[in-house]
Amino acid sequence: MMESLVPPRERNSFIVEATERALRRERPLKALEKSSGAWSDADDPELATEEDIDRFVRRLRSTWMLPSLDGVSEGPVEHG
Repeated sequence: MMESLVPPRERNSFIVEATERALRRERPLKALEKSSGAWSDADDPELATEEDIDRFVRRLRSTWMLPSLDGVSEGPVEHG
């Protein structure tokens, strides 16, 4: 089938590129398999519902997100 779709001089690079794409897909899948079971609902009952998880993520993000840029357009601050 490849012979009918890919010209002879392009087959090697076609195979290499297809293999690289497959490997890029496999890495995250292997990581997921390896970490399976690392999280337990019993260990984290405060994350039992979607709302609990949303609250947790918002709280976590608020610790590293930049503060609001509302005051940026007010001009330079004098340090006098």
